[in-house]
Amino acid sequence: MNRLVATLSKPTRVGKNTGMKPAKTSKPSAENVRVTCSVCGSRFYFDETTAPPFCSPRCKAIDLNRWLDEEISLPHEGGPKMGEVVELDEGDD
Repeated sequence: MNRLVATLSKPTRVGKNTGMKPAKTSKPSAENVRVTCSVCGSRFYFDETTAPPFCSPRCKAIDLNRWLDEEISLPHEGGPKMGEVVELDEGDD
């Protein structure tokens, strides 16, 4: 009867004095990046979420509600005041 025997070797030391270089690791791809959810602050892998750039559909809905309730908005500079009527020139369409 033939038996297959697996042997374990001792771990190889990698460092300054061994003359061996550590294995090069590839850079993480854009999808495999760990990011922080802007709503709840939890850390997650970007490629594992169903609701990017948020960690979950729940956080995505919370963020949408903040925009709809005008808790957050884009900065606005100048322009006519509320109710002010602005007349356009002939060349402005």
